[in-house]
Amino acid sequence: MQYMGAVAKAMKGRSLEQGFLEASFNGWLVLTPVLEKNGQLVDLVCNQANHQTTELLSCDLKDLIGCSLKDFCQKNKQFIGLFKLCINTVQSGEAKSYNWRYTYSGKQEVETRYLRTRACTTNEHVLVSMADWSDHVRLQRKIRHQQEQIQYHLEYDHLTGLLNRKGFISALETMVKKDERYTLGLLDLDYFRELNETLGHAAGDEMLTGVSYALNMAVEGVIIARISGDEFGILFPGDINDAQLQTEACLAFITSIRVSRKNVIFTGSASVGLVDLEDTRILEGSQLLVVANEAVRQAKVRGRNQVYIMPTSSPLLKEQRQEADWRRRIEVALEDNELVLACQPIVPMPTDSSASPMVEVLMRLNDNGNIVSAGAFINAVARHPELMKRLDRWVVSEAIKLQAKSPSICHAINLSGASLSDPSIVRFIADLLEETQAPPHQLHLEVTEQIALQAESGQSILKGLSELGCCIGLDDFGTGYSSFLYLQKFKPDFIKIDGSFMRHILTDPCSQAIVRAMLDMASTLEISAIAEFIETADIEYKLMSIKNEVAPDLKLYGQGWHYGGAEVQTILSGDNSSPQRIAE
Repeated sequence: MQYMGAVAKAMKGRSLEQGFLEASFNGWLVLTPVLEKNGQLVDLVCNQANHQTTELLSCDLKDLIGCSLKDFCQKNKQFIGLFKLCINTVQSGEAKSYNWRYTYSGKQEVETRYLRTRACTTNEHVLVSMADWSDHVRLQRKIRHQQEQIQYHLEYDHLTGLLNRKGFISALETMVKKDERYTLGLLDLDYFRELNETLGHAAGDEMLTGVSYALNMAVEGVIIARISGDEFGILFPGDINDAQLQTEACLAFITSIRVSRKNVIFTGSASVGLVDLEDTRILEGSQLLVVANEAVRQAKVRGRNQVYIMPTSSPLLKEQRQEADWRRRIEVALEDNELVLACQPIVPMPTDSSASPMVEVLMRLNDNGNIVSAGAFINAVARHPELMKRLDRWVVSEAIKLQAKSPSICHAINLSGASLSDPSIVRFIADLLEETQAPPHQLHLEVTEQIALQAESGQSILKGLSELGCCIGLDDFGTGYSSFLYLQKFKPDFIKIDGSFMRHILTDPCSQAIVRAMLDMASTLEISAIAEFIETADIEYKLMSIKNEVAPDLKLYGQGWHYGGAEVQTILSGDNSSPQRIAE
């Protein structure tokens, strides 16, 4: 009787109507528990059911109403989970859910139905609600299949069925991390363009599929990929000598391929570059392919249809290693706070003591007390957009903090193409300006014209930054191919004349004419101009004479060693601290 009392307590407090309201269903059963004299729950009897339930369970109402649920489920073994669900619900006094499936004879064939079932207790009954979840399950499976198909096409070549470039680089980087010996091979078909142009692209596809088949036949236990139109990548396990033997076997198979149309025959031919991965584990997959491409070029220079092994002493390998070293070094510097700011003065021409002081904020690496210019590593970092964005944000953040402590000074910052393709940079700068209360008009953001024109997103980001109150400038002005086109789309606040024109302004009439045109244009547009690389008083005098001739009212500024070099800034702790300048 103790158990019977527990059952009554579990079912107390909820009416049958409340149970119906709680249930979300299109089929339902109302069951009454059957107890032995000692209060032990042994069965449930179905009192009510709707027609949807009979459809879901593929039975008739007479098979359910007034019948034992235990007997019904024993006759239909697929439903035994329904009986267990109801027993567990009564015993625990808590609502239970159960998702299950069963097969039945459909109109044409055996079909599978997926049911979502929920059971709860009321004052005297157990209410079971159920819904057909088959369409949902099939939809999820279809979505999952489509996702798998998309993933497949992202990593595999549709023509040959081999890995594509993305999949190959992923496999390459995985193998490099393993403590095993591998050799990278890059195979480039010879005369493939001539084949396409002479016999057509269908013939080209025939050659590609033939080469794919030949590679799979020639070597086993390797990873093969088609990484571009006529290039195949191969990852050989073992040392480079084994890879060379296998590559020569591949070439033998490829030279047996014949593609012909209208009595014109092309024979398979390929040049292969091999790179030993033993000494290149620090490199990324894309860097390794750069080295392998150079090895292929050397194979073609030496007569094609042959193998070239990239020497471990190759200058290109050395360059790629240095780039990888710098990338890792800068990642560590970001984590360990080893980057510092350097500021170079930008002065009005002629000198005007009433004008706001201005500096360009530059990044430096503090390498154990040795200050390293960004020029040493920026090219290596620029090929990694995510790392470049992190660097940009560090510079912007630190420069705005510096500006907040010296609000009367204009701070000019360079933004990379990586940041200009990331719309969140606008909100990032806006939040920093609000947090530090730094004056936005004193923040000058410089971008090169090529970067400014690289995408519509870049132009919209610049407009967003301009709306914050920041000044926007075109850096390296005059070195691109579309400066004036950009000025039609977006008017900057200033242009920065590239230093290459300043270096030769004393002796080169062409440089003088270009500078004259730039100053005249800036004056007409009523924007400022900054001239870089003012190294001597003679250059300053020549520039001023041109300005006075064509644009006497122009706001012109100069930057260069004539006015001072970049000095490292150390911001001391404390609210009232001021920058301490340490000569670089």
